[in-house]
Amino acid sequence: MQQETLEYEFRVKATPMLLAIAFFGACAAMMARTALTNDRGLILNGVITFEPGGATTFYWCVAAVALLFVAAGAYGLMAGRKPLLVRLTADEISAPRSVFAKVPTVVRLDDIRDVGVMDVSRQVLLIIHHTGGTLNIAQSMLASPAAFQELHRALMARLQARVVAAQALASAPGARSSARAG
Repeated sequence: MQQETLEYEFRVKATPMLLAIAFFGACAAMMARTALTNDRGLILNGVITFEPGGATTFYWCVAAVALLFVAAGAYGLMAGRKPLLVRLTADEISAPRSVFAKVPTVVRLDDIRDVGVMDVSRQVLLIIHHTGGTLNIAQSMLASPAAFQELHRALMARLQARVVAAQALASAPGARSSARAG
């Protein structure tokens, strides 16, 4: 039975990425302004106490980390301009591990041990456990939730068809005698 190859675009959504860049940019600006005008100490959770100089250093460090998030977001946005593909064929599934991946991860369907869907903080993931590790495909990286559901259903149907075919082959007349002869 010939199964068609299914392909889905895998890319960063611009709006959430731009919102994250704006948020971390605002955090960086606020922390930099606080560091420039700071003349007080800082107590974190009643446990860690900073003198004014230490508090200023802390604010600069938070500003720097926020700027790193801005840079990572901008890089991810630029890297995501060229869509990557999730591809499901009759024998394998291939998907990038992230938008930064240059080469997709290819997993043979025969190597898949378990498939699950997990919701982590409103982020829905297709988790494919295989002999070489785990491949996660985020619903938010595909064009739509419907594309995600279609991919999941098609993958499960192909895996089930392989199990049925293997069982039929094992129970076919002469399967045991030919195994002994080899």
